[in-house]
Formats: sequence, C-alpha cells, structure tokens
Amino acid sequence: MGMLVRLTYYGTNKGTLINLDNVHNIYQVFDKINRRLVTKVCFNVNNYINVEETPQEILKLQQSFMKGEYQETDWDTPQTFDDQIESEYYNSTPERRTTYPLRRGKPSQFEIYNDNQY
Repeated sequence: MGMLVRLTYYGTNKGTLINLDNVHNIYQVFDKINRRLVTKVCFNVNNYINVEETPQEILKLQQSFMKGEYQETDWDTPQTFDDQIESEYYNSTPERRTTYPLRRGKPSQFEIYNDNQY
C-alpha cells in the first residue's frame, strides 16, 4: 500500500485519495478565472489534478505519514449519496421556457411571402 493522502479537488471541494508514490511532481499555478493560486499534482505528462492544498501542506502530510502519523479518516460528507444524486438531477434539468402567445397584427417585412417571379 502506498502513501495515500486525502486532498481536495479545486473548485468542487470534494475529497479524493492520492497515492503520493505515483506523483511525478507538484507545483502551483495561477488560476486566471478565480484569480488565485492552485496546486497542480502531476502523475505523468497528460494526467494531473488541481487541488486546494498548497505544496507545503502536501509535504507536511507526506512527512507525517513517513513518521507513522496517519491522516484523520473521519471525513465529513456533506450529504448522503441519494441526496447528492437528487440535487444533481434537479440542478441539471433545464428550466421550462415561457411560451408567449403568437403575435397578431400587421406582419413585419420579413414575414411577408415573396411573390417575385424571376
């Protein structure tokens, strides 16, 4: 079993387990959208994740793991799995568009049929 640590995905605040034995490098990058630093954990050239923790915090987790101190395993779950599925379903279903009655009256120039014969 490798060095498993729990880190937090950037932007979603969901936890994930990372095996530090498989990590190639860790560095910080600047997120232009949210205007803050984010830590990039690279596993190989094309495989990486962005996490909330700083490289210093990840190093402290690794050092404490090497000393035999393990990370706390009682992680708070924000909601049950059923509640999560239900909230994702209701957040992903589009709202119904309001239908307006057809406009009656004088048609515009673009609604008139073209009777030109060429």
